[in-house]
Amino acid sequence: MENCEIESSLIPKHPKRLKIYEKFYDLLNENTQDGMGYTLREGKDISKIAANIERGIFNKCVVTYCPKKGETWNDKFQRLYMSKAVSIYSNLNPQSYINNPVLLSRLLNNEFDEFQLCAMTPQELFPERWEKALRDYEDSMNFEYGKREIQDGILKCGKCHSYKTEYNEKQTRSADEPTTKFCYCHNCGHRWRFC
Repeated sequence: MENCEIESSLIPKHPKRLKIYEKFYDLLNENTQDGMGYTLREGKDISKIAANIERGIFNKCVVTYCPKKGETWNDKFQRLYMSKAVSIYSNLNPQSYINNPVLLSRLLNNEFDEFQLCAMTPQELFPERWEKALRDYEDSMNFEYGKREIQDGILKCGKCHSYKTEYNEKQTRSADEPTTKFCYCHNCGHRWRFC
């Protein structure tokens, strides 16, 4: 890492923040080399991008955690900071287990800045994976509930006159009184009860 040419005001002074900055610098430097498929836009500097990502993570954690003044590096804040840093790093690294090849190119092509990157939800970081997961979930839910055959019940709905009903008995009053039957029609959604 070539820190001699980097502005000293960009480099964090805290050792944990410095380590995160160096990780992002190495990731960006390694992936923007010739032949890697990612190129920097004109006027972009790797050190500035890495510093802004680290600052964005720190600022997001400060806003999320809201510690008292001077309570920045307690255990809870440190876990939150490291968790956010690992999440962003794993999503930016095209060779990571998350396998998100698009996010780094979107960042380098100025679709969003470094601070917006740190405020993104998991759905915004990797929308392709989430769209597929939500589509699969909706398909399974439609399959599960759409094809379920409702058997005819013993009660007839007073609203649509269907026998696709079910009922539950509950003891809502004292023990010497009869149970209350709570009925539901699967055809029209009508609910009623009787003793």
